[in-house]
Amino acid sequence: MNKVLYSLIITMLMAACSDNSQEKPYIRKPVTIDIQKTAAWDGFIKTNETENDCKDFVLTRKDVNEFFMVAQEETERAYSQSQVMSRCFTEGELTLPRKYKAKWRIDRARRGILMVENDQTYFFYCDSCGSRKYAERR
Repeated sequence: MNKVLYSLIITMLMAACSDNSQEKPYIRKPVTIDIQKTAAWDGFIKTNETENDCKDFVLTRKDVNEFFMVAQEETERAYSQSQVMSRCFTEGELTLPRKYKAKWRIDRARRGILMVENDQTYFFYCDSCGSRKYAERR
């Protein structure tokens, strides 16, 4: 009887400690990166940046990979209420492990968003991204 009870407890603990890896894709290692727009300008965000200011915000696949590898995940609230925003952005699509597809956008203010096909959205800020293409840190 004790063995059955201990087995049941261990099974419950293992289930409680699992990371639900089937539900949440591993978002830190893009397998493929496709850049669809770069040096783009967003007319909906209110900053002093002009379309001409965005011409030099051109991210490479290496830059995008670095961003998602080192950026800190934020809450949607922190992301949307950030005082620092940029009209300049690069965006595209990527493939994650387990064949998940995602759309992404990174702006010059070091903010990024990753929208995975399973209706999961992740928000990022990359204080550690070293490229000179980005604006000054927050």
